[in-house]
Amino acid sequence: MPINPIHQLISQYGEWGQHPVYTTDRWKSAINKDLTRKAYWVWVEDQNQIELDAAEDAMYSRDVSYECDI
Repeated sequence: MPINPIHQLISQYGEWGQHPVYTTDRWKSAINKDLTRKAYWVWVEDQNQIELDAAEDAMYSRDVSYECDI
């Protein structure tokens, strides 16, 4: 059975720790700007997923204007 990603984050950084990129200060800023109401580790997992989705989109979208059929 796969480990829940949030449990994996907590296991890696500690329940009261923080992610090195998605820090608690960034999370608090998102809360203050009313961009999220999620718990910290749920928000971190969402940020990770957003980053992974963007990387996947970039990998599959490419400029094909230089290609031609011969």
